Amino acid sequence: MGAFASCAKWGARTDDLLGPGKQLEQCFPDAASFDKRTLVIMTMGGNDIASLTKEGATSHMPLRTYAELQQQTEQFVQYMRDTMIWMKTPGRFPNGVFVIFANPPEFTDGTGRIESCGLSSIAGFNDPWPNPADLETLVVWALEQYMSIAVDTQTDMVWMLESFCGHGYVATGANADVNNRCYRGPMTERWFDLTCIHPNPTGHGVLADMFMAVVEE
Repeated sequence: MGAFASCAKWGARTDDLLGPGKQLEQCFPDAASFDKRTLVIMTMGGNDIASLTKEGATSHMPLRTYAELQQQTEQFVQYMRDTMIWMKTPGRFPNGVFVIFANPPEFTDGTGRIESCGLSSIAGFNDPWPNPADLETLVVWALEQYMSIAVDTQTDMVWMLESFCGHGYVATGANADVNNRCYRGPMTERWFDLTCIHPNPTGHGVLADMFMAVVEE
């Protein structure tokens, strides 16, 4: 066993890690004095995708252009890259650090059809996008960049998006789209809760197992 801490914050986004919220600095205020190797397990980006999803909907005022939404996506990806570079800065953790992070899941099974979640309006997703394919394109691009970050910084990444695709609101349930590219069969469980964007208990269990598989390698 060892010393453990949870630095998670409800509603946090990638700009909270090194930005005004200084989440990382608050989590590791004495990193330079750590006398053991550090293991960091983290997920970040789900709330960024949720924000992007809300701001691209037809009800958002003022209406956002695709170029603005693309810029927003590029910015949160850069925040994530900056975070991994911060973690891996030589001397930050004198006895070394292992970081395992995940690309965030997406509840529409890669379709951009945000109305597929029955309580999407309660979750803040009041209207669909004018062109759902635009949301799909931005999310897929962002998650591809997460892979690039993992490669460039030599950091382990859990493939949460790919594992959860097919367990969202389009590819499961009585009205599942059997032609969805992520469709896994009629008995497939949904791994998202009623907030649309968060894993349910089953999804959390799957994610924990995914992280532990990497830890134990």
